Amino acid sequence: MAASRKSFLRQALVAYDMDVGVYGVMFCEEMHFTYEIIDDFVGVNENEYWHFARSATRVSELWVSIIEKAYFKHMTCLEMCDGGHSVESIFSFLGGVSGKYYPTKLSEARRYWKTIHEALEDGEVLTNSFEPPSKGKYANMGEGEGQCGEQGMAYGLHDGHAYTLLRTGEVDGHHLLCIRNPWASGESWLN
Repeated sequence: MAASRKSFLRQALVAYDMDVGVYGVMFCEEMHFTYEIIDDFVGVNENEYWHFARSATRVSELWVSIIEKAYFKHMTCLEMCDGGHSVESIFSFLGGVSGKYYPTKLSEARRYWKTIHEALEDGEVLTNSFEPPSKGKYANMGEGEGQCGEQGMAYGLHDGHAYTLLRTGEVDGHHLLCIRNPWASGESWLN
């Protein structure tokens, strides 16, 4: 969301004291805004590496982990967020109305790409997820498991992840979507 909405952090972090390590993060719940107060203690694994969300570019940045920890608290606990839905999290942070765009047929791919392109230009926050195909040339092309045990798919994608759609592009008649990996390991272009 921070990549799609530059004002997101100013909107979400409503109060904080970095010296004390206390943060207030705002959420929308049933069309009313409320907030969660949390500390800056984050979970680490056995190698003392941050266990959950973290900045992809700056190890010392804490805001990603603070936002995620506040969301876990807002949703009651971590387990309530496992395999969560991106529509729910976007609404929790930004409020407003949500919807879904579905391609209905492969023959309508260009129209679908145009819809996505226009939605991004209008400032909509978009996510995407993938399901492994059960048959065809891309079935059974998995590349191992993801960080949470989810099934690996062709081309490094993972079943059950919510990828952020960042922008669209067109090269030599090919319509592309640029997505961000939810585990903060970069962006990819999909054709």
